[in-house]
Amino acid sequence: MASTGTRWPAIELPAAGTNALATSAFATYVLSLVGYAVYLLHALLPAASLHSYFPSQAWPVLLPAWTTVAVWFLFLSYFATNLAYSPPTDGPHALAALTDRHALIIPHPSHPPPASEHDLPVPVLRDLPCQLVNQFYFN
Repeated sequence: MASTGTRWPAIELPAAGTNALATSAFATYVLSLVGYAVYLLHALLPAASLHSYFPSQAWPVLLPAWTTVAVWFLFLSYFATNLAYSPPTDGPHALAALTDRHALIIPHPSHPPPASEHDLPVPVLRDLPCQLVNQFYFN
């Protein structure tokens, strides 16, 4: 293959040595394994072998259950908050939920688009008005 004379820009390689991301990922992995081992030992060792200052053995069951309930509560409260702040889908302001001031609404099909749009290889992306969609589906 013949060279056209253009050169690609040089690629700068990272400096040799340990990667900070790899180091922190390895430390996180090791700490999570140690934490899991401590969790299992605390859950499985008999109560007599544990010192009096350790929490009771109910915590290895209660902590994951509490965390699961907390995650579900956060998920459902986030969903409920979004529903509470959404505009209504019925009534006089129903279309406010379907469009906003940044939408490019396509004109009615009886009005041709401007001549400048005919020269484009791909038509401009526009939103269809709700009335036009309803007319197509229900008439």
